[in-house]
Amino acid sequence: MLRDTPPNLEHESELFKQGFDYVVGMDEVGRGCLAGPVVVGATILPKEFKGFVCDVPINDSKKLTNNKRRRVNEAITDQAVTATGHATASEIDTYGITWATHTAALRALEELEGICAESTFVLTDNRLLSKELGFPFAYDSILKGDSSSIAI
Repeated sequence: MLRDTPPNLEHESELFKQGFDYVVGMDEVGRGCLAGPVVVGATILPKEFKGFVCDVPINDSKKLTNNKRRRVNEAITDQAVTATGHATASEIDTYGITWATHTAALRALEELEGICAESTFVLTDNRLLSKELGFPFAYDSILKGDSSSIAI
């Protein structure tokens, strides 16, 4: 039986070694819903980041109880800069879920002040961004990234 290993800093550490000053992790909620908005959360980690101090192992939020999810959220927002971007149900209906998710990601990045494309790398959970729509930052989409990358 495989053990469920919590996310770590392996991806982020490699990017910092490559010379990036910041790593932004992004994940979405709402992509598979029948109605409502899509929301993308972004967390920016600086090069000196060594890990979150939290009494609950940080993992994919779908794997946590409500109480543990609240405690993890408090630890993350206390120790990192976070932002969210939204696309409305109307935008999803008009432009499609791929465009809406991509746009919500761009909106989340706009909320993160002080980052520039030259020194920042973005890690996303799989299928969050569309190559066809363009993206102003270097990025990588990781299959099940929310279970392997602490930033995501």
